Amino acid sequence: MWLILKKEISDETTTRGPENESDDRAARPQRKQVIDICKEHQIAQAQYYQWRGEFLAKAPKAFESDRSQRESQLERENARFKHMIGKLTMELKKSEEAWG
Repeated sequence: MWLILKKEISDETTTRGPENESDDRAARPQRKQVIDICKEHQIAQAQYYQWRGEFLAKAPKAFESDRSQRESQLERENARFKHMIGKLTMELKKSEEAWG
């Protein structure tokens, strides 16, 4: 498995052409194997794959929970507004009956 490490791109403007081909290669991300990254950070490959598996398993839930929390908040707000509208409607009918 390969991981991509981002490399900072210089602010210099580059033009496409054979004379700047080496500059173009320097701007490309470098790839490292998982084993090299694990050695660099002093962790076992098994630990890496365990973390990756946990992350991938929980990733969809991270996005769903925000959405479900927002939906429940909107539902509570809608219920509150409906209650207020009902009260105001009843008050309006009562006042129309009293005046009219």
